[in-house]
Amino acid sequence: MTSVAEVATAIASAGVPLLYLDACALLDIVRGHRDAFGRDHARAAVKLVELVEAKSLTLVLPEQITNELTDNLAEVQKSGTASIAALNAKVQQMHEIMLAFGVVAPAHTLPPPSAYETLADNLVGRYLSAAITAETTDQAIQKASQRVITATAPAATGKQSFKDCLVLEGCFETLAAARALGFGAAAHFMSTNLAEYADPAKKALTPNWSASSRALGSSSPGIFSSCAICRRSPRSRPCRR
Repeated sequence: MTSVAEVATAIASAGVPLLYLDACALLDIVRGHRDAFGRDHARAAVKLVELVEAKSLTLVLPEQITNELTDNLAEVQKSGTASIAALNAKVQQMHEIMLAFGVVAPAHTLPPPSAYETLADNLVGRYLSAAITAETTDQAIQKASQRVITATAPAATGKQSFKDCLVLEGCFETLAAARALGFGAAAHFMSTNLAEYADPAKKALTPNWSASSRALGSSSPGIFSSCAICRRSPRSRPCRR
């Protein structure tokens, strides 16, 4: 774990655009087959980590993100592998139906479900290896708690979302420290958990989010209309964790 001061120094020294990733964006890579994730999304995920590895982009993960990955990655991997197995079974079923109809279909080989899991795991591993993980501070915990108490996004009345609040405050804390050191490049936060941070109907940030982002000179292109990795449109349910 890296201290906020050390993270800020690294960000300022690099001087390149800054990226924060929510756990959802990483977990969605390993979720397996689903209509919302296609070839272009996979290519975007690879391109993004290549930019980080090439030092053209600085990736910072609040400690809470790594905690959430530890708690949820195995379950999501299991679900993703099962989804690939189910897809293969459907393809095989259709192949058998065509044969029964008398069509001489070409032989086909379906990738084993474990192959997707291995590729996805390796990609997520590249993100984690290239990222700077920022420690959780007492100040971030206090500010996150205050968001819950005041029902300030990503918290809401009847929905605490303390973990989301802690992630957000961790991002703001390291970015503010980097700005204080003269960091002037763009800063971006990416999440597929759109409902937590914006009004999907208005396609805009919540007012407190907008004010905080402007104060720190940060931005969030793609996050609230579609994720750069998963290209999600605003959805009614939150990311599964």
